[in-house]
Amino acid sequence: MLGRLKQPVKDYLKDSTILRFIIVAIVLCYFQAAFSDVDINQCDAYRKKSNELQCRDNGYLISFGEKYCRKFVEKNDRFSEYGQAILADIRTCLISGIESEESM
Repeated sequence: MLGRLKQPVKDYLKDSTILRFIIVAIVLCYFQAAFSDVDINQCDAYRKKSNELQCRDNGYLISFGEKYCRKFVEKNDRFSEYGQAILADIRTCLISGIESEESM
């Protein structure tokens, strides 16, 4: 559970450094997703990376990454077309990120 913020979110967004970071992160993920060749329906990348790094089966990549990737793919039809597009972009961005990391 997340702890309570010390100030309202809108106050955090007034800080130009935080706001710039958020904007850059969104833009980078968008462009990475738009130009990536990752198949968005495949969550096997998490298991592949876990095996490559010789992680345990109950490690983060499988117990969180792969688990929730699959849950969102399975429930994809419950989202609007716009929601599906956003989730696909996020999934593509995350999978591209783990595939490009040599060590985590």
